[in-house]
Amino acid sequence: MRYGVSERDTWSLDYHISNVIVKGIQFMLQGMSGTPFGEDEDCGMIQQIYMDIIYTFEIEKAYANNDIWLPNSLEEESWEEYREWIGRCEAQEFIISKEHYEYYLHGWEMFRMFHGCLWT
Repeated sequence: MRYGVSERDTWSLDYHISNVIVKGIQFMLQGMSGTPFGEDEDCGMIQQIYMDIIYTFEIEKAYANNDIWLPNSLEEESWEEYREWIGRCEAQEFIISKEHYEYYLHGWEMFRMFHGCLWT
């Protein structure tokens, strides 16, 4: 390991980054005793948002490991291609439902909203 990153980490950088985000948010949730807003009801809302983000990055980890396949978008044409392609595959456990895909996209929206400053 050099500079805090190993060769193994960079072999699948998307998996490594997803794993760091999931573990970081889980760690943060364990010690969460309030919110910057100071309202107790906000705490539950923020915890749910972070659970949504964790779900999204768990899907990203699975995608990086080829454990799940994702369509290109929510557009019907993309889902038609996705269903057709999945239909030719024997391993049906790789499929994500449209509802779960929407939830996955919602987690990305929440991540961008709360942590977009990391990339700007």
